[in-house]
Order: sequence, then C-alpha cells, then structure tokens
Amino acid sequence: MHTYYSKMPEYKFDLPSYTFSGLTLPELPKEAQKLIEYYGFSVEHYDTQLIDEVRLRRADRLGRTLTGIFRELVAQRREVVGLQSYVQTNGHQWDQYTEEEVAEIFDAIARHLFENLLPELREHLEAFIEETDGLVWLEEQVRKGTEEELTAKELAAHRKLLLDPIIESLLAELASLDRDAVLSDLERLAERKEDARKAALQNHGALVSATA
Repeated sequence: MHTYYSKMPEYKFDLPSYTFSGLTLPELPKEAQKLIEYYGFSVEHYDTQLIDEVRLRRADRLGRTLTGIFRELVAQRREVVGLQSYVQTNGHQWDQYTEEEVAEIFDAIARHLFENLLPELREHLEAFIEETDGLVWLEEQVRKGTEEELTAKELAAHRKLLLDPIIESLLAELASLDRDAVLSDLERLAERKEDARKAALQNHGALVSATA
C-alpha cells in the first residue's frame, strides 16, 4: 500500500490499577475529590441512580472533548503521510521547499503530536479514570462491613467493567475517524485517476484529428 494511505498507529492505553482502597476523602486525588464534593456525595447520602447518571454525564463530556483531539490527530497523521508521499513521488525535490525546510515541517508536526496532542489525550483519560475511581471508592465505603462488601478482586473486576467499555469505545472512534479519512483519500485518488484518464483520451483524440 502506498505510504499516503498509511493509517494512524493504534493508540494503546493501559488501564492503571485501582489505588484508592484505604484512603480517606482528603487523601484522594483532586479530580475524585472535586467530583464527590461537587455533588455532595457521602456514605450517608449515597444515591445509586444519581451516581449512575453522573458517570454517564462524565463519559459523554469526555467523548465530546476527545472527538476534537481525535480529529486533530487524524489531520496531523494525514499531513505527515501526505508529505512523505509527495517527497517520494517527486524524488525529494519540492519546488517551494528545500530539504531542510521539509525536515523542519516533519519535526514541527511530530512535536505537536507527541508533546501536545497525545499528552492531552492521556490527561483527559486519566482525569476521567480518577473521577470514576472516586465513585468506586465511595461505593467501597458504602459496602464496607455489610454483606455486599467486595473483595479486592471483585472491586477490580467491577471497576474494569465500568471503565473498559467507555475507553474502548472512544479509542474505536479514533480508529473509525482515521479509517474514514483513508477511504476518503482513496476515493479522491480514484476520481483524479479517472479525470486523468479522460483527459488523456481527449488529448489523444485531438491529436488524431489534427493529424488526419
């Protein structure tokens, strides 16, 4: 496959371990504390339905935030491979750029990807996980000392069930946006090839008529 249609490398995100067991509210990370205090959640005022709604709201907000980052990642990926394709096709000679300038463009895009976009993506995911873990911690406190108390293994499985589908869905959206971009590029290439074929036929017909 031509370099121009190379897809973005798959973005991997390993779910960190749950570390809130045994902590008090003031000891929790700031995102978890802020969420619990904002909604006034406590062991005495534990509303399962409201907590489920808050989880959904936070997941929806995360999705909207990451969509903008995803689109920028796809755009940057297309710019990088588009430059690669152009340089390869034209023997590393651009009319408007020197090789040094091309290298600077690559470096600028790479820095933007690795120093800004990917860290921003990870930062939003980690903040969402902290919030979710805060709610898991609260549930842990509510269940403690009751027949519904969870073992560490059960708690980890419960947390994984809450987080994995959301994170996997979001990263699948990134792959889908990139795949759509690749297909769009291929369609445009097919159109250009067809236009070039028609133009060649027309030129050939004009040449034949002129020599007849």
